[in-house]
Amino acid sequence: MASDIRLAIREYVSRELLQDRPGFVLTDETDLLTEHIIDSLGIFTLVTFLEEKYGIVIDADEILVEHFGTISDVANLIEAKLAGVAEARTA
Repeated sequence: MASDIRLAIREYVSRELLQDRPGFVLTDETDLLTEHIIDSLGIFTLVTFLEEKYGIVIDADEILVEHFGTISDVANLIEAKLAGVAEARTA
């Protein structure tokens, strides 16, 4: 599941945020901010994509550098949110 989440995020970022940088090698550890891949609008569109795809809500106080610095950071946030949803359903 974790690798599927990372792949979905990587594909979204490549398709939507790297259109003007063909050939850019995006890894799970590429710094999305210092590489100027994502900005505030990009984070907003990524959050919308993630919420729709995974049926979660990402609160404004969760939109932090440590959650959106790399593909891995974003995937870790999504995995935690999905685990919380699963726990709430079984409680």
